[in-house]
Amino acid sequence: MDLAALVLGLVAAFALGIADFSGGAAARSSEPGAVAAWTWGAVGVVGLIIAPLGAAPFRVGVIWWGLLGGLPAAVGTTVLFYGLANGRIAVVAPLSAVTGASVPVLIDAMRGSSFSPVVVAGIVLALTGVVLTTWSRGGGSGSTALSVTTGLVAGVALALLFVVTANTLDDGMWVIGPVGLTTFGVLTIASLSTKRPMQVEGPARAWT
Repeated sequence: MDLAALVLGLVAAFALGIADFSGGAAARSSEPGAVAAWTWGAVGVVGLIIAPLGAAPFRVGVIWWGLLGGLPAAVGTTVLFYGLANGRIAVVAPLSAVTGASVPVLIDAMRGSSFSPVVVAGIVLALTGVVLTTWSRGGGSGSTALSVTTGLVAGVALALLFVVTANTLDDGMWVIGPVGLTTFGVLTIASLSTKRPMQVEGPARAWT
């Protein structure tokens, strides 16, 4: 087993879990799209700052992958925050996480990659756990249908983001800036066109 991959995966999952919880908490009192927009805007700015610190040189193609990843990032994050704020967290969170992790693996398998029985068993067990969690009655008062739908949609959309940005694995952290700023732009345009507020105020601002 690749220890580095294991550690990086766990750290990423821990960080994303905190981000999901915070975004869901903010979306309870503010528009999920606004929370997602400002979150990704901050990600884009930080990405532009840290990318030059890496060893990989800048490549123009990274911008195009960042632009392509902006739409699924906007959809996935907004739907996820909405589901966490209005559905059952115990269903939305694991369903989106497992879906987001499983879809890239399945796509990689269709491209010809092979995986060990341990990896396959892990995915099967994770999916089984999500199904059992969905059938349970705990974890909040939101409807099961809303929770399952938002969890699946968010998971698939974020999985597409992971698949797109996987094309920049040799480019260090350069793709973070373009993805973040593109997502911010997409969500800002969507908010303006639907006349939804972009303000995030009060406790929601701190969570964001």
